Amino acid sequence: MFERQFLANGLRFIPSPPTRTIDDYREQFLRDNTRGWLRFSRTLTNRVLYRDKPSTLLSKFTIPVANRTEHISDEDWAKHFVALRALQQYRSVTLPALTHAVTTATLRERMNTSREDLAFLRQLMHDRSITCKAADKNLGLALVDTDWYDRELRGMLGQTVTYKRVIETPRSGLSQLKLRLVADLKKLVAAHSTTLADWQPEHVDQILRFMERRVTLSSLRLPEIYLLIKVHKKTLCGRPIVPCMNWITTPPSILVDFLLQEILRAHPVPWMVKDTKSLITDLESTPELPRGGVFVTADIASLYTNIDTQMGLEQVEKFLIDRLSGTDTVQASRIRLVMDLLRFVMNNSYLSFKSTLYHQIDGTAMGTSCAPIYANIIVAMLEQQILTDLGPDIFLYRRFLDDVFAYVTADVADRFMARLNSLHPKLKFEFVSHPTEASFLDLLIYKGPQFESDGRFDLRVHQKKMNLYLYLPYHSYHTDAAKRSFIQTELTRYIRNSTHRSDYVDLKHTFYQRLRDRGYPHAFLEPIFESIFYEDRKLFLISAKELPTHPILLSQMPRSTCLIKRLARAQRNVQPDGANVLPPPPVFIIPYTPLSRILSTRRLLTHQWHLATQGLQMPAPIIAYQSYPSIMAKLVFEKARTNRLLSKWDKPSSQSRPRTTQLRLRFEFQSTTSSQQHE
Repeated sequence: MFERQFLANGLRFIPSPPTRTIDDYREQFLRDNTRGWLRFSRTLTNRVLYRDKPSTLLSKFTIPVANRTEHISDEDWAKHFVALRALQQYRSVTLPALTHAVTTATLRERMNTSREDLAFLRQLMHDRSITCKAADKNLGLALVDTDWYDRELRGMLGQTVTYKRVIETPRSGLSQLKLRLVADLKKLVAAHSTTLADWQPEHVDQILRFMERRVTLSSLRLPEIYLLIKVHKKTLCGRPIVPCMNWITTPPSILVDFLLQEILRAHPVPWMVKDTKSLITDLESTPELPRGGVFVTADIASLYTNIDTQMGLEQVEKFLIDRLSGTDTVQASRIRLVMDLLRFVMNNSYLSFKSTLYHQIDGTAMGTSCAPIYANIIVAMLEQQILTDLGPDIFLYRRFLDDVFAYVTADVADRFMARLNSLHPKLKFEFVSHPTEASFLDLLIYKGPQFESDGRFDLRVHQKKMNLYLYLPYHSYHTDAAKRSFIQTELTRYIRNSTHRSDYVDLKHTFYQRLRDRGYPHAFLEPIFESIFYEDRKLFLISAKELPTHPILLSQMPRSTCLIKRLARAQRNVQPDGANVLPPPPVFIIPYTPLSRILSTRRLLTHQWHLATQGLQMPAPIIAYQSYPSIMAKLVFEKARTNRLLSKWDKPSSQSRPRTTQLRLRFEFQSTTSSQQHE
C-alpha cells in the first residue's frame, strides 16, 4: 500500500535532500562558479560595466558557459572607478557575513519520506524490467514492462514510411554524419549571414555566435526517442517524443522559430489562438452571435508526425511569399533564409534507440523548437480555403495548434467537418458536435443567461474527467512561495474562466478540499483564498505589462493582494524623474537545500546593499531557488540515463531476464502519503 501512496505524490514531488552532504551545500553557496556568491558577484560587475549600453541580447540566443571568471580591464577600472570601488566595499563586508552564516549553520531536517519510501525508490531505479515514464495528458507516472515498452517503440520505428534505419558502423558512421552536418550548417549560415545582418542588425552578432557555438562537434548528442504513455486510451500505447536539446538541428530550429514568430506578429492569422486569456477576451468582445448555430470541436490526431514533410515545406513557403511579398529582392532573400534553415531541420531529424541510429524521413519530430509554429502555419494555409468557401455559414472559428473550435449553422456542420477531414490524407480530425456547449482548451463554452441576453457565450472552467488533480503535495520539498504561487495562479485562472461568480465559488470550494486532501493545512490556505476576489476579473484579463498604465484603473482599483503588489512593484521600479524604468534586480541563484532553507540569505545580501548602489540605480537582490531532483528527475530521466550507460557495456545474458507483469498504474486518489503518517 505504501508504494501506491508514495507514487500518488505525483511527478513533481521532491523528497527531502540528505543533511549529510552539508559540505556540498556550502560549496554551492561560496565556491560554485555557476551559482551562489561567485555568479552573483559576476552579475554585479557586469551591471556596472554594461549599464550605459542598451541591452540587445535575446535570452533564447544565450550560450551557457561554465567556469566563467571575473576580469576587469584597466580601461574599465578607470571608466567605472567609483561604482567598482563601491562593489568592492560591499563584497568586503557581505562575503565574510555570508561565509560565517554558511559555515556555522547546523542542519536539523525532518524527512518527508520514510525508509520504506526511499527503499522503494531505489528499487524502481535499479529494476531494469520496469520502465518509468510520464503519462500523457499530465496524468502522473506510468510504470510499464520494459519488454512492452521496447516492442512499442520498435513497432513505431519499424514504420518505414516515417523512419529509416541507418545501416552503418555505430561509432564511425555517427562521427562521419556529425562532421558532414556541422560542415553543412556552417555553409548555410555563411551563405545567409548578409541577409541576417540586414534583417536583424541589432541581434546578428549574437545570433551568429549562437549558431556557431550552441552545439559544437564535441557537444553534439544524438536525440534518444522516448514515449509518453497514453494510459487514457482503451489500448495502452505511447506518444513518441524526440528531445532535440543538443543535436545539430537545435540552433537552426530555435532561429527558425524566432523568425517565424516575428513574421506572425507582423502578419497575424486572425483565427489562431495564442492562449486561453486572449480567447476569453476575444469571445467576450465578439458581437452578438446567432442563436441557432451549433458547436463543432475537433482534435487533429498525431498532428506533428502526420505532416507530410514535402507538403509542409511547400505550405510554409507559400505563407512566406504571401506575407513577405516574395517578389522583392530583400524579402526573397529572407524567404530563402527561413526555408533553407527549415529544410535543414526537417531533413536531418536523426534519433537513436538502443544504440541504433534512425533517420526520420517524414513527419515532424515532437521536441524540436520550431515544430509548433511550423505545424500551425501549415494547418492555417490548408484551412483558409474552407473558411473562405463556407464563410457566411461559419459564425466563429478558432484553432490552437491541433484543437479546433467552431460555431456554425446547423445545415453546414456536416459539410464543414467533411471538408476539414479532406484537407490532407494524413490529417484526421476527431469531431464532437453539440447544439448548446463545447469544450475547448480549459474552457466550457455554452449558451447560458449571457448568451440569451446579448449573444455572447457563457464560460466556465472545463475539467476533464480523467484529471487526477495531482497538485503539488504540501510536504514536497518546495519553498512555501512556490506552493502559494501555484494556488494563487489556479484561483486567478478560475476567475478569468468563469463568466458567473457562482461557478467560481463552487469550484473554489472544490479546489480548497482537493488541496486539503493533498495535505495543505487550513492556516496555509485561508490567507491565500481570502486575498483573491472575483470582482477583479476584468483586471485579471489584462496582461501584466499593460495593467500599470491601463485606463481601467481610473474607475476600478484592485482588491486582490497579488494585483496590488504587482502595481506597487511597477511603481517602485520607476525612477524619480519618471522617464526610465529601473533595471530588474540582480538574482542570487542557489539550490533549495536544508542549508539554504534555514539561512536568511536575502537579509545577508541586503544588509549593506547601500554600499553597492553608490552611483548605481539597482533594486535590492532577489533569491532564485533551484529545485532539488523530483520523482520525475529521478525515475524518468536519471533512470533512463543510467540504463543507457549500462546498455553500452552489459552483454545480454543467454537466459531470459526476469519479467514482471505489465503494470498500468493510474493513481486516482489524493490520499496523504505514508510519510505524513510517520510524521
